[in-house]
Amino acid sequence: KGRMIFDRKSERLVFQLFKGRVLRLSEDTTSFHSVEFDTYQVPLELFQFAPKPKTEDEMFFDELQTALARARPGSVEQNKLLIEINRRFSLPLGVTVMILTVMPLGISTQVRGRAVGLIMGLAIFLLYYLLLTAAWRLGTYAILPPAFAPWMPNLIFLCLAVFLWHRSLKDRPIAVFEGQWP
Repeated sequence: KGRMIFDRKSERLVFQLFKGRVLRLSEDTTSFHSVEFDTYQVPLELFQFAPKPKTEDEMFFDELQTALARARPGSVEQNKLLIEINRRFSLPLGVTVMILTVMPLGISTQVRGRAVGLIMGLAIFLLYYLLLTAAWRLGTYAILPPAFAPWMPNLIFLCLAVFLWHRSLKDRPIAVFEGQWP
């Protein structure tokens, strides 16, 4: 005797059997084991291979544009699609902006030692990442315009790069703790 149960949360089909026996053959096929049961459940993973909808970061560019055309204006879905489209252009440019930001730190004669440069580089990267994550969140909920959000860290770091290059070209110290800031 048995019945089929569909679990909506886990999207699994469970085959539940009552009052029976399970026979298992050993790997070397020389013996078998018998187990009697009152209740036995066999999970059937039927939906494991069903295709799930792609997320924004999994879509190709033309799929993003198609999804954006179908998205409801002003919705979180549309905001995420706009952010993803712009992120694909802003991140490669962000690498260039990051290089322009850290180069004055690397050529500065006032910054002492490799450890200071490494720590400043990691701090700048961490700040960029935090700004990028914050901009993504703010853009998702339309606190920032979604098309602008991925570009915000680049603009902030571009301004920082111009400032650092200006100080470096005038041979002013860049270090904050030297007592000569700005």
